[in-house]
Amino acid sequence: MKKLRIATIAAASIALTAGLTPAASAQDLSVINTAIDNSDCQILEAAVYNSGLAHANTTRSEFAATLRTSGAVNQLPSPMNLVAVAYSERIANRALACGIVKEDRQDFMTQLQVMSSNLSSSLILG
Repeated sequence: MKKLRIATIAAASIALTAGLTPAASAQDLSVINTAIDNSDCQILEAAVYNSGLAHANTTRSEFAATLRTSGAVNQLPSPMNLVAVAYSERIANRALACGIVKEDRQDFMTQLQVMSSNLSSSLILG
């Protein structure tokens, strides 16, 4: 229970750091993208590691998948939870740029899984 509470707080921190507030609307997409791309690496790292959403050997795609499926993210208030899930790939890219997660493995099966995940995510959001 305590770990889930910490994970929920960390997921909220990630979303807020990225500028994903409940007031965000479709017209704010460029603002959200900019906020994610410029989020503070130290704050993001602390939120990710302290929550258990990722660890030292987590890859970018694993972290994105965790953001999409985590119970902690699902407990965020709506629409923050929906936006955090929708921007999981971008947040994971920022985590990679910050050195928080590792680059994805490049074997054939991993590439196929990433392509499948990205396709299903874009169909759901599209």
